[in-house]
Amino acid sequence: MFRELAELGEFSASPNVQDVPGLDELDPEECNISWDLKVIGDSTLDEVKEIFNWVEGDCELDIQPIATKPKKPAVAKKSRASTCAGIYCHCANA
Repeated sequence: MFRELAELGEFSASPNVQDVPGLDELDPEECNISWDLKVIGDSTLDEVKEIFNWVEGDCELDIQPIATKPKKPAVAKKSRASTCAGIYCHCANA
């Protein structure tokens, strides 16, 4: 899944481990790690959702589009500023 997301653009992943219990309370059948994922590129929301089709119903999944405005160049040049759009995903055990 991470590899597929990385193919869509600049990819980053951050694990959230604050819900992981101590070793003596750890249940090997439970998933206590959630992930914040970000893809910056020209991908569409549907392209990202397609990657997560296999986990639908198995976890809490929040996929949101993000966009950043291009920075204005300090000196006017003939080249145009590029826009950057991306996707933010949060995956957690249901």
